[in-house]
Amino acid sequence: MSDRPELHMERFCGPEVYEVVDAGWNLYPDEDDGVITLCISLQCGEAIKQCDDTEYIGGSPYWELNLVDNSLTEARLAPGFRAEIPKGYDESRGGWITNFYFSEHAGSDKNTIEILKAINGVSI
Repeated sequence: MSDRPELHMERFCGPEVYEVVDAGWNLYPDEDDGVITLCISLQCGEAIKQCDDTEYIGGSPYWELNLVDNSLTEARLAPGFRAEIPKGYDESRGGWITNFYFSEHAGSDKNTIEILKAINGVSI
C-alpha cells in the first residue's frame, strides 16, 4: 500500500483506484476583468484497482479543474475552504473549465474543491 493519495472513480462497471503521483495548484489573475482562476491538476500513475474493460488501455487519469472566482485570494485557500464547480462547460467563460483525461478528454460536472489541511503552510 502506498503512502500517496489515491483517486477513486466509480464507473458503470465498478470502482477503480489510481495512485496520485503529482498534484498542484496555481492562482491565475486576469488583469483585464479582475477574475481569478484557481487551477488544480492531478496526474495519476498505474492502477491499484482496475476494471476489466480498462486494463488493456494501460493509461492513467489526468484531471484539471479551474475555479473561476473574482473573490479568490491565496489567503482564502486555507483549511475549511470549499467551493463547487457545478458544470464542466461554462459558456460565460468561453468553454470547458474542467478536463478529465483517460483515453479521451471529457468534462466533469458536480465538482467540489475542499481544503482539508495545510502542511508547512501549503494547503492540500
